[in-house]
Amino acid sequence: MAKEHSYASILNTLIEMMKDRGLENSGSDIGLLCYDLLEAAASEAEVWGISIEEIGLQGFDTNKLLQSGGVKNKSI
Repeated sequence: MAKEHSYASILNTLIEMMKDRGLENSGSDIGLLCYDLLEAAASEAEVWGISIEEIGLQGFDTNKLLQSGGVKNKSI
């Protein structure tokens, strides 16, 4: 059980990083990469019967990552 919580914690940390980096770099290649990864995470969650709330994506609009206007940050 503890191992499952470790995986969940790691996944949630990565999702939060992708959301932050994607918004900071929206409209760029980094924003697109974060969009693709977050969409894949949401899709896999649906397949496995895991709610998007559990992975931190409830209410987050991934399409914002495709719009230009983010604060450009060269580091991921």
